[in-house]
Amino acid sequence: MYIVGVINATENELPMYSYARDSGGDLRAAQDTLIPCKGSAVVNTGIRIELPDIGPYPILEAQIRPRSGLAAKFGVFCNFGTVDGGYTGELKVIMFNLGEADYLVEAGDKIAQLVIAKVERVCFQPALVFLETERGDNGLGSTGNA
Repeated sequence: MYIVGVINATENELPMYSYARDSGGDLRAAQDTLIPCKGSAVVNTGIRIELPDIGPYPILEAQIRPRSGLAAKFGVFCNFGTVDGGYTGELKVIMFNLGEADYLVEAGDKIAQLVIAKVERVCFQPALVFLETERGDNGLGSTGNA
């Protein structure tokens, strides 16, 4: 288990896992923020994290992910986000409101999930051709049920 340092958080503001097998810890809003109908807003969490350096490869990243309950009930969700291991500023969450009314995020509301993941680094190289595959360049909707 890795230890992730959290700065500016009280015990109630720490990202918390609700159940033993959850992969994401809940992030909470630091202050009230209005998300207009069909609009977006940046919601502050008030906290900063420090991911441990686990060696050259792999590295750790934090992923900000939506909470399904907010999306299903209110049409409010956050943008997927990547927090690189070297970033130590405040975590902020970009939220969208596809609902039919303005949505008020209140201080302390659960707004997103924070997932810590290992990331493998690769070496990008120029290529002139690719190997032929069954899929090829068939993209969006190529498997049906677009």
